[in-house]
Amino acid sequence: MRRARASRLALALAGVVIGGRAGNATEALAFDPAAMVRLRNATTVLAAANLTGANLAGANLHAILLDRADLRGANLAGADLSHAYLGNVTLRGANLQGTNPYKADLGEADLQGADLRQANLAGADLAGADLAEANLSGANLTGVNLTGANLTYTIMSDGTRHP
Repeated sequence: MRRARASRLALALAGVVIGGRAGNATEALAFDPAAMVRLRNATTVLAAANLTGANLAGANLHAILLDRADLRGANLAGADLSHAYLGNVTLRGANLQGTNPYKADLGEADLQGADLRQANLAGADLAGADLAEANLSGANLTGVNLTGANLTYTIMSDGTRHP
């Protein structure tokens, strides 16, 4: 049974480079982001992962832990990020259009220039996040915590640009 689970996990983790640093050694692991769609009811941990430019469109990333991950320029359009932990994540210039980060923790995240149009951010924690020049047009911001967030030139959900 354990071998079957390990095989499924190894299969789910084959195709994009994830980098992490342990001491002076750099470790890399490859995985297929499309396989993330099949991972259900599991807490996946990709702390400090390098997912720059990854295509995770439509992926099920519910409750994933991506602390300090680099998703610069990644495509997460339509992804389920509900209850995910994305603290200190770099999502600069990422496509998050139509995502569902419902009740996700994006505290201190770098979302400069990110496309969050039509995203369901209800109940999300964006305290201290950098949303400069991000596009939140049509996003659901009900109950969002924006305490200390940088909203310089951010396009808000109603289409107005923040000063």
